[in-house]
Amino acid sequence: MDVLCGRLRSAEHWAAARELCGALAREGRGVGDGEKDFFAEFWVDPYRLLRPGWTFAALVDGRFAGYLTGCPDTPRFRRERRLRQRLPLVLGALSGRWGRSAAVRSFLRRSFALEVDPGELPPSERERIEARYPAHLHMNVSPAFQRRGVGRVLLGRLFEELGSAGVPGAHLICGAGAEGFYARAGFETLTRWEPVPGVTLRAMGRPT
Repeated sequence: MDVLCGRLRSAEHWAAARELCGALAREGRGVGDGEKDFFAEFWVDPYRLLRPGWTFAALVDGRFAGYLTGCPDTPRFRRERRLRQRLPLVLGALSGRWGRSAAVRSFLRRSFALEVDPGELPPSERERIEARYPAHLHMNVSPAFQRRGVGRVLLGRLFEELGSAGVPGAHLICGAGAEGFYARAGFETLTRWEPVPGVTLRAMGRPT
């Protein structure tokens, strides 16, 4: 099976990435139609807006198989996202653009520091991890193409680009279900934490 991997550029493939994001949200359980647009704008669109050259798509026999959104400079990206994407997202949520789903309500509470964001690195660990692994990534592979090497190809392309750019390493945040895959791909667990009772997240890093 040949996996083709290139920069995510076409409107068709961005739409496919947005759809896959909603389908695999919440550890693969997915979200309802009313939340898909919000999840896509939160997880996918910041990279299309701010770092389009660091997002990659994988195709198998011409079919969209998965995507990877990446960023070589996490602290700078975070600052830019806060101003150029996060603030408009807050205003859209307050206006009722995506309704009043649980995800939107939770996003607003986190935005106003009324709730812990489980997807954020603990502040005590952030500076240490981002100094060694300044890049970060998110990756989703369609269930129809999992366990067929698609994820490895996407990671390989990202790390090739990071190495060429002189970026020393990348980190990611994942749940227990994905830890084994990333460990086999060369990542090590940097820290674990429990943002809410019963949920354990891991930050994992890999040098270039």
